[in-house]
Amino acid sequence: MVSVELHVFAQIFTAFVSAANALYYFYIYRCTKRGHLMKWEVAWVASVETVNYVIQVATGSPRVELAHGGMFPWMRYVGWQLTCPVLLAFIVVNMLESPSTRLVIQMLMLLQFIILSGMTASLVADMSMKILFVVIAALSLCILYYQLYTHRKYKDVPTTHNKEYHLLLYFMGSWLVFPILFIVGPEMTNLVAFELTLVGHCVGDLIAKNAFGLLAWQYTKYVYKKNLKAPDLEAHAAPDLEAHSAQDLEQVAVANPRAKTDLPQTITLPLHMFPYMLSPKSAHSPRYTDTTTPSEKSSGEKSSGE
Repeated sequence: MVSVELHVFAQIFTAFVSAANALYYFYIYRCTKRGHLMKWEVAWVASVETVNYVIQVATGSPRVELAHGGMFPWMRYVGWQLTCPVLLAFIVVNMLESPSTRLVIQMLMLLQFIILSGMTASLVADMSMKILFVVIAALSLCILYYQLYTHRKYKDVPTTHNKEYHLLLYFMGSWLVFPILFIVGPEMTNLVAFELTLVGHCVGDLIAKNAFGLLAWQYTKYVYKKNLKAPDLEAHAAPDLEAHSAQDLEQVAVANPRAKTDLPQTITLPLHMFPYMLSPKSAHSPRYTDTTTPSEKSSGEKSSGE
């Protein structure tokens, strides 16, 4: 019987779930009619998580040994740098109310500030410096959450029926697992062994990335169905076009010129006007004006009689 340590089993399980999610998203995109709804962000995160955990399992979760004797988990921060900005971009684009380019850049810079502050706190040996950078990262996270919450969509909709609100809260709550593990782990207080923090990060990735990806896919389908059911105001404002005669259709067209009616595309010619139209000096011609006086007409008739 082969015995596997707990943290190795957790990493293998996380890699398997991430690979299953990535294949599921690829199948939806390539083999189903709903492929156009698939968001690339969730597929990217699942793929990166698969590769990251496969590397960690194959290499034994390597850490960089520092000069002061500490250990730095490099692959963990590589995974965060490749996935967290993508997840945040998905939230900003889909959960916020008309986000400006300036707001998007501010949030991405706040996220980079959080990750870099955590990396710096892991690298330094002085506890006061660790606390300083952790406080800076915590303040940045609070500002980021405040921006997300205040710029969310549909603030007037009750929270019990607001899907965007629920998904945003899940996103914000799931990310809190990682700073807690950082504080209790060997990077700061060393209250929990490194192997147990690996298990905790596997659980956090399953919640914050894999489960979030599935929820994001369900939310995408929900938005698509809601848009299909939304009433088309122009269609409802258009008059009834089920007329049974050409006269009814003409009345509809006059009442609403924008309405598309099925008027016959033919021209009816006034054939009884042809004799007058063929006359070179027809009184019915718009380009000809009869300027002869009544006396000239009577004299003309007498001359023609003679």
